[in-house]
Amino acid sequence: MLHFAGNNGYEKNHKALSLLQKFSIAHLANHFPCKLSQGEKQRVALARAVANDADLIIADEPTASLEAIQGFDIIKLLHQYAKDQGKCVIVASHDLRLKEYADRVLYLENGRLS
Repeated sequence: MLHFAGNNGYEKNHKALSLLQKFSIAHLANHFPCKLSQGEKQRVALARAVANDADLIIADEPTASLEAIQGFDIIKLLHQYAKDQGKCVIVASHDLRLKEYADRVLYLENGRLS
């Protein structure tokens, strides 16, 4: 994806490796997707969204397949990304512990948004 975004070889490799390290998946750089766990695939997808400088990231249960510590690390990274880059990250989750990282919390219950 970074290739299509116009980055040169060194730039894209450096950026990709840096993001893989931030998302604690640098050791998976040469693995095929079919060899990754669901949690590893989630982290790769989020790293890809950040690498592409997305203005909006919508993450549906981004911590569901991760252990608690990894999940909070991912949420902290996404929160910091949004804050530092002026981006919007929307997280849909059943995990109420994530509220502390939210700027705004909306609840969807019985088809009603509150």
